[in-house]
Amino acid sequence: MLSVFAGENALQHIRKNGLSPADIRCVMGASGAAKWLAIAGLDKAIFGHWLNTSPQHITLYGTSVGAFKLAAAAHADPVTALDRLARAYIEQQYRGATDADAIAEQMEPVIQAVAGYGAVEQVLSHATLRLQFGAVRCLDEKLASGDIRDQQQVMARAFGANLRSRQRLQSFVQRTTFSDVRLPHGYSAVESKGSSWVALTAENYRAALIASGSLPVYMHAVVDIPGAPTGVYRDGGLLDYHPIPSSEAGDGSEKLILYPHFYPRLTEGWFDKFLPWRKVSTAALTNVVLLCPSKRFIASLEGGKIPDRHDFLKFQGRDATRMQRWNSAVAQSDELGEQFLQWVCSGRIADEVKPL
Repeated sequence: MLSVFAGENALQHIRKNGLSPADIRCVMGASGAAKWLAIAGLDKAIFGHWLNTSPQHITLYGTSVGAFKLAAAAHADPVTALDRLARAYIEQQYRGATDADAIAEQMEPVIQAVAGYGAVEQVLSHATLRLQFGAVRCLDEKLASGDIRDQQQVMARAFGANLRSRQRLQSFVQRTTFSDVRLPHGYSAVESKGSSWVALTAENYRAALIASGSLPVYMHAVVDIPGAPTGVYRDGGLLDYHPIPSSEAGDGSEKLILYPHFYPRLTEGWFDKFLPWRKVSTAALTNVVLLCPSKRFIASLEGGKIPDRHDFLKFQGRDATRMQRWNSAVAQSDELGEQFLQWVCSGRIADEVKPL
């Protein structure tokens, strides 16, 4: 049911030593909206029953739903917080026009699941976990605009720019890392060149989380986040759809980066998902351990697929059916967590791991 892939250093380490919490220096969380539901049980096992025995500090870095789930994971009771997040996401219902106001209304319980309930105090004082997440500050005035047509036009231009080079996106947006202040000032688990680093505080925690998942065209942006450079902030997945760890995120071959994911591959930026030939360098993944559902597991889900946000449209007017499918996927994802715990505890993961 579970597939395990590893970069060169991580592969050698696991085959020789197995995998223990002491090996993990960083955990990454990808954008992907409802796709996360298919691995919710895996995350509960990792954070609720495995990494809670880690003897060292661990950096968490995510964008969009990856930021939401890692924020939940850094609660005092991560299993309850992750369950609360999954339930809030599943219970969204859209009737009529799905505009930014409607999405904001339906997303409020999702945000509350990770930013309410005393979350800030728990997350920013966690004994071992150090949360970071990404948003982007709009440098293009049309991307910063509240006009959907302006946003659509600039997204088309950004697509063309990205087609030529990812570096060309730097004229449209600036990566902003919101970070636990207990991490070194300026440190980021992803590429930090040309980026902005902002300390996470009780004053900006909620706004920054919302910004991390505020997709252009569909959702409202977040303006002037406290403590951050003045400006308009949007979805961090535009640059870091599946965040790629920086060379500093792992510290040698024995300090590994855990990546619970819904795919056996990584797509660096949101625009890159339309460019299947653009691959992430294997050198950038040398310390990565990627965990994902197997093809067999996905085939076992209702409809033979993992949840995704297009299900809102597919099952429009049939929310009960969509919710039942999504709840079933979350329940089945517990099998992934159970298998992971069995493999790491027994040492079998050394036999199951494959090259990334």
